[in-house]
Amino acid sequence: MAGVQQLIRKFEQGASLNKAANLKAEYTKLIRPAYVRRYGGGNIPAELFIDEGDPSFNGAGSPGLVLVSQGVANYALACIRTFAVAHETGHAVACIEFQRVGVTPFQPIGADAKRHEHMADLIAMRLMKEFLPGIAAEIMGKLGLLSQVLGPGGFMHPSGQARTELIRKLYFGQPFGQLFAALARRAI
Repeated sequence: MAGVQQLIRKFEQGASLNKAANLKAEYTKLIRPAYVRRYGGGNIPAELFIDEGDPSFNGAGSPGLVLVSQGVANYALACIRTFAVAHETGHAVACIEFQRVGVTPFQPIGADAKRHEHMADLIAMRLMKEFLPGIAAEIMGKLGLLSQVLGPGGFMHPSGQARTELIRKLYFGQPFGQLFAALARRAI
């Protein structure tokens, strides 16, 4: 029996590594090129990192770094995984958008953390709507699920419901620049 359990664990570890490799390939072939087309290559990390020891659905992004947890790589629905990676990459280019609207960038920590999360969501969805419209449409069809995955929110993150409401506004026609500027100026 112990031998069977070991084989099952080895199989699961191999499957997780394959999922991580597939997500890294998606970043390299789809997500990063879309960001480079929109923003140039300066702040777009060349590689996606995966925290293989973290089974939760989590990530981090900043200029020079895009990281997601193994929980993201293992998530069953591809469009949700793609959104997570595009969102974390959105953090990497938020400073460019701050410059475009003439606002001094603020850090994605403390009191401004929730606002920064909304900004990364907007950046990711605009990018996908422009360059990956099929995936953007899939996400829009799964907004209820995305809201659940993003959860109730907390100190650093707004609720999934608040995040998907803003995504819905962007997708159905409120201009990106208007929404981003309002967030950057703390008007919403």
